[in-house]
Amino acid sequence: MGLGDLNAKFTSFGFYVLEIDGNDVEAVSKALDTETDGRPKCIIARTVKGKGVSFMENQVGWHGKAPGEWERQQALKELED
Repeated sequence: MGLGDLNAKFTSFGFYVLEIDGNDVEAVSKALDTETDGRPKCIIARTVKGKGVSFMENQVGWHGKAPGEWERQQALKELED
């Protein structure tokens, strides 16, 4: 079920809306620091589940699942590369 145009919905309620790449730490930090002239802030962070880990990225089965020790080590290795 889609959520519709979240930007338009929050804007209509007076929010200052930012849409960012939620997997980009610098973009998240910048959005959090953005001044809004006193308006409430809404950050719409577009993300990819498991970003950067070949066997987890966009795999629904990993949403909320804890990796085993081998999987954890492999994921950390891929993220460091």
